Amino acid sequence: MLPSNSVIRAQVRMLVDVIAVDTQPLTNRSLVRRVIDLGGDGGEWHKQFLARGLQTYEKLASKTARCYSVGEQPTLIDVCLVPCVWNAEHYDVDLDALPTVKRVYKTMMEPEAVQTAHWRNQHDCPQDGA
Repeated sequence: MLPSNSVIRAQVRMLVDVIAVDTQPLTNRSLVRRVIDLGGDGGEWHKQFLARGLQTYEKLASKTARCYSVGEQPTLIDVCLVPCVWNAEHYDVDLDALPTVKRVYKTMMEPEAVQTAHWRNQHDCPQDGA
Protein backbone atom coordinates (compact mmCIF):
# COMPACT_ATOMS: atom_id res chain seq x y z
CA MET A 1 0.00 0.00 0.00
CA LEU A 2 3.12 2.19 0.00
CA PRO A 3 4.78 2.60 -3.41
CA SER A 4 8.45 1.71 -3.81
CA ASN A 5 9.24 5.07 -5.44
CA SER A 6 10.39 7.33 -2.60
CA VAL A 7 8.78 10.51 -3.97
CA ILE A 8 5.41 8.85 -4.53
CA ARG A 9 5.67 7.10 -1.14
CA ALA A 10 6.26 10.50 0.51
CA GLN A 11 3.19 11.93 -1.26
CA VAL A 12 1.09 9.02 0.00
CA ARG A 13 2.37 9.43 3.56
CA MET A 14 1.70 13.18 3.50
CA LEU A 15 -1.92 12.57 2.51
CA VAL A 16 -2.28 9.75 5.03
CA ASP A 17 -1.14 12.16 7.75
CA VAL A 18 -3.77 14.70 6.71
CA ILE A 19 -6.54 12.14 7.20
CA ALA A 20 -5.23 9.65 9.78
CA VAL A 21 -3.28 12.07 11.98
CA ASP A 22 -4.84 15.53 11.55
CA THR A 23 -8.51 14.70 10.84
CA GLN A 24 -9.71 11.34 12.15
CA PRO A 25 -8.37 11.65 15.73
CA LEU A 26 -10.32 14.89 16.19
CA THR A 27 -13.53 13.09 15.31
CA ASN A 28 -13.00 10.04 17.51
CA ARG A 29 -16.00 9.13 19.61
CA SER A 30 -14.30 9.66 22.99
CA LEU A 31 -13.11 13.16 22.08
CA VAL A 32 -16.48 14.19 20.69
CA ARG A 33 -18.22 12.88 23.82
CA ARG A 34 -15.87 15.07 25.88
CA VAL A 35 -16.77 18.08 23.71
CA ILE A 36 -20.45 17.36 24.39
CA ASP A 37 -19.74 16.94 28.12
CA LEU A 38 -18.18 20.41 28.07
CA GLY A 39 -21.32 21.85 26.47
CA GLY A 40 -20.19 21.81 22.84
CA ASP A 41 -22.06 20.60 19.80
CA GLY A 42 -20.60 17.25 18.78
CA GLY A 43 -22.16 17.34 15.32
CA GLU A 44 -20.71 20.75 14.53
CA TRP A 45 -17.35 19.61 15.92
CA HIS A 46 -17.41 16.69 13.50
CA LYS A 47 -18.41 18.85 10.55
CA GLN A 48 -15.74 21.46 11.23
CA PHE A 49 -12.82 19.08 11.48
CA LEU A 50 -13.96 16.70 8.75
CA ALA A 51 -14.48 19.60 6.35
CA ARG A 52 -11.11 21.11 7.19
CA GLY A 53 -9.29 17.80 6.75
CA LEU A 54 -10.99 16.96 3.48
CA GLN A 55 -10.33 20.47 2.15
CA THR A 56 -6.64 20.01 2.93
CA TYR A 57 -6.65 16.59 1.27
CA GLU A 58 -8.36 18.13 -1.77
CA LYS A 59 -5.75 20.87 -2.12
CA LEU A 60 -2.87 18.38 -1.95
CA ALA A 61 -4.39 15.42 -3.80
CA SER A 62 -5.59 17.55 -6.70
CA LYS A 63 -1.90 17.68 -7.69
CA THR A 64 -1.26 13.92 -7.46
CA ALA A 65 -4.59 12.19 -8.09
CA ARG A 66 -5.51 10.28 -11.19
CA CYS A 67 -7.78 7.27 -10.63
CA TYR A 68 -6.66 7.22 -7.00
CA SER A 69 -5.21 9.77 -4.60
CA VAL A 70 -1.68 9.32 -5.92
CA GLY A 71 -1.64 7.87 -9.39
CA GLU A 72 -3.28 4.88 -11.01
CA GLN A 73 -3.10 2.31 -8.19
CA PRO A 74 -4.80 2.34 -4.78
CA THR A 75 -2.51 3.12 -1.87
CA LEU A 76 -2.76 3.53 1.87
CA ILE A 77 -4.30 7.01 1.54
CA ASP A 78 -7.22 5.64 -0.45
CA VAL A 79 -7.92 3.14 2.32
CA CYS A 80 -7.85 6.00 4.86
CA LEU A 81 -10.01 8.29 2.75
CA VAL A 82 -13.00 5.95 2.46
CA PRO A 83 -14.03 5.85 6.16
CA CYS A 84 -13.32 9.56 6.46
CA VAL A 85 -15.82 10.23 3.68
CA TRP A 86 -18.29 7.82 5.30
CA ASN A 87 -17.98 9.90 8.47
CA ALA A 88 -18.38 13.14 6.48
CA GLU A 89 -21.53 11.82 4.82
CA HIS A 90 -22.94 10.82 8.20
CA TYR A 91 -22.45 14.37 9.49
CA ASP A 92 -23.67 16.03 6.28
CA VAL A 93 -20.36 17.61 5.36
CA ASP A 94 -20.78 19.33 1.99
CA LEU A 95 -18.49 17.58 -0.50
CA ASP A 96 -19.60 19.57 -3.55
CA ALA A 97 -16.48 21.77 -3.59
CA LEU A 98 -14.20 18.71 -3.29
CA PRO A 99 -14.10 17.09 -6.76
CA THR A 100 -10.96 15.04 -6.09
CA VAL A 101 -12.41 13.65 -2.87
CA LYS A 102 -15.61 12.71 -4.66
CA ARG A 103 -13.87 11.16 -7.67
CA VAL A 104 -11.38 9.06 -5.69
CA TYR A 105 -14.09 8.01 -3.23
CA LYS A 106 -16.36 6.93 -6.11
CA THR A 107 -13.55 4.82 -7.55
CA MET A 108 -12.81 3.27 -4.16
CA MET A 109 -16.49 2.43 -3.63
CA GLU A 110 -16.74 0.36 -6.83
CA PRO A 111 -15.62 -3.00 -5.36
CA GLU A 112 -18.47 -4.89 -3.71
CA ALA A 113 -16.21 -5.68 -0.74
CA VAL A 114 -15.85 -1.96 0.04
CA GLN A 115 -19.60 -1.42 -0.24
CA THR A 116 -20.20 -4.39 2.06
CA ALA A 117 -17.72 -2.98 4.59
CA HIS A 118 -19.67 0.28 4.95
CA TRP A 119 -20.67 0.79 8.58
CA ARG A 120 -24.33 1.12 7.59
CA ASN A 121 -24.19 -2.41 6.19
CA GLN A 122 -23.05 -4.00 9.45
CA HIS A 123 -25.69 -6.10 11.16
CA ASP A 124 -24.86 -4.66 14.60
CA CYS A 125 -24.91 -0.98 13.58
CA PRO A 126 -27.48 1.12 15.46
CA GLN A 127 -30.13 2.70 13.19
CA ASP A 128 -28.83 6.23 13.82
CA GLY A 129 -25.22 5.19 13.25
CA ALA A 130 -24.22 6.50 16.65
